Amino acid sequence: KAMIEDNFRKNSIKSSITNNPLKVNTTSPLDDVIIPNNISSDKSQVGWTNNNVDKILEEEGNAYKIILSSNETTHPNSFNFSLPPYSYAVLLIDTFITYNDGCFYFFNEGLEKANLEKIYNGEVIHEDQVLQTIWFCKIMLIFAIGEMYLGTSLENKENNKNLEEANKSLPGKDFFIKSSAIFGYLYSGNKIDNFTKPGSVETLLLYAFYLQVADYTVSSYLYFSMTLKTCLILGWHCDAEAGNISKFELEHHRRLFW
Repeated sequence: KAMIEDNFRKNSIKSSITNNPLKVNTTSPLDDVIIPNNISSDKSQVGWTNNNVDKILEEEGNAYKIILSSNETTHPNSFNFSLPPYSYAVLLIDTFITYNDGCFYFFNEGLEKANLEKIYNGEVIHEDQVLQTIWFCKIMLIFAIGEMYLGTSLENKENNKNLEEANKSLPGKDFFIKSSAIFGYLYSGNKIDNFTKPGSVETLLLYAFYLQVADYTVSSYLYFSMTLKTCLILGWHCDAEAGNISKFELEHHRRLFW
């Protein structure tokens, strides 16, 4: 059983990780963000359109930028975010797993680490821009919860702030604020169908869980309820996708549902 569990967790790493060294260093959170090489900063060259996302992941300095469609009126036209150094990102995932492994299942460790390495190698995980945006929202939430368990933020560590000052706000808040901006755009208004897209169940679970820990009880119950209903719509409670997806994906969906 232990061997099966280990293989399930790490199954995607073997096929996804390349032999190329990571093109990152750990001197600055902003300097370590790698922009996919095939994404142009020339706005005329970025022509993807999907669910009102006109352009996404446009390069602006060393950070990512999501540009919303011109007819969007309920949100800002664009917002920026950056990823932490690769070593710190892996630490946050490992911390998350350490505290939750065996109790709760929010995502597949091997798959997310493989996707993370792709991003830091300058690769694109999803050609579909909505799916790529969902993944960024999800990884930010993983970072937020990982930092919450870690007990302090990277900024507090680098600036040698005392514990009393560091404890004024819940660790992971900065990551959660970034993810909330993406979350609010992804699932608001006429974009409610995004709930059933790949990666959304994990994102909803993580979002609700952080709210629960932050003592936003009503909000967390609301999003947990939305997550459960999304699983029912997808038929994950009765293995409705059996025969149409791989055994790994089927097991992944089972564990998320339970």
